[in-house]
Amino acid sequence: PSTQIAMTALLAAAGLAGAAGANATSYTPVVFMHGINGGPGDFNTLITRLTAAHPGQELHALDVFDDAMSFRPIWRQVPHITDVLRDLTKDFDEYHLACHSQGGIVCRAVIESMADHKVATFVSLAGVQQGVRAIPSSISKYLPEWIQNVTDNDVSSSGGCGDGI
Repeated sequence: PSTQIAMTALLAAAGLAGAAGANATSYTPVVFMHGINGGPGDFNTLITRLTAAHPGQELHALDVFDDAMSFRPIWRQVPHITDVLRDLTKDFDEYHLACHSQGGIVCRAVIESMADHKVATFVSLAGVQQGVRAIPSSISKYLPEWIQNVTDNDVSSSGGCGDGI
C-alpha cells in the first residue's frame, strides 16, 4: 500500500500520468514492472486509481518473471522482457516506464539493450542504486544466510548504500 501511494505521488509529480502534447485527452501510455517476488497484480490499485483519473490512458503491468521466477538471473530476464516490451509498445509513439525495486535495474538493462526503445520517461522507484535501505523480510528467506546476516553497519562501512536512500 505505501509503495502504491508513493508510486502514485511520484507519477503525478513527474507528469507521467498527465496528458501527452497539446491534446488534454490524449495520454502517454505507462508500462509498469514489478520488483523481486512480485507480479503484475502489485499495480492493481495504482492502475485503478490512474484509470479513474485518466480514462482512456493505456496502463500495462508486465506479466513476466513473476513471483519466484523473479529470482532468475537478470541476464536471462532482459532478452525476454525486451521482446515482451517491444511487442507491447510497437504501436506507441512513446511511453513511460515505471519500475519498482529490482524491476528498476531490470528495466534499466532492458532500455540499455534496446536501441529502438521509445521510453519518454524512466522512473525507478526504490531501485537498487541507493534506493533500498535493507533486505525486505518477504524475500530474505530466499537468500543465503550470509546475506541475511549483513548488517547496516557492514554495508555502510564497505562503501555501500550508507545513509543514501
